Amino acid sequence: EASLKTVVRKVFEEKDRSKSVMIFGLKEDKSERLQDKVRDVLLTLKLKPKFEACRIGSSSASGSDLAARPVKLCLGSTAAAKEVLSQAKLLKDNEDYSRVYITPDRSIEERNERRRLVLELKKRKEEEPNKQHYIQGGSVHSAEICY
Repeated sequence: EASLKTVVRKVFEEKDRSKSVMIFGLKEDKSERLQDKVRDVLLTLKLKPKFEACRIGSSSASGSDLAARPVKLCLGSTAAAKEVLSQAKLLKDNEDYSRVYITPDRSIEERNERRRLVLELKKRKEEEPNKQHYIQGGSVHSAEICY
């Protein structure tokens, strides 16, 4: 019975996580209005979904903006989260948000697996710089670069 509860809990967490995204690199200051900052990021993406946002983790006592805490953005639906993720690439072309990244909200296991894949990707890029490398479907792929 304990394993059934664990399975049910994981399913609910996964469903809840599918409606959320994480925002990294959004500058933090002591008197910030987080909802307004997030709204500005979403407007940059030409999106206006209903959302709730909160910083994750404890704030640093020094208040330095060197290590801005990530923002968890909870949206109304999985479709809204997917839309935000699909438009996130537009941030790199924006001067104010070029260092802001939006990723899916992942579980600890998923984050560890993603970290492992990124390390493998970096290793392959060093070993084979003449190929294009990318992560897809839970593994690292390589392809010849066509000019």
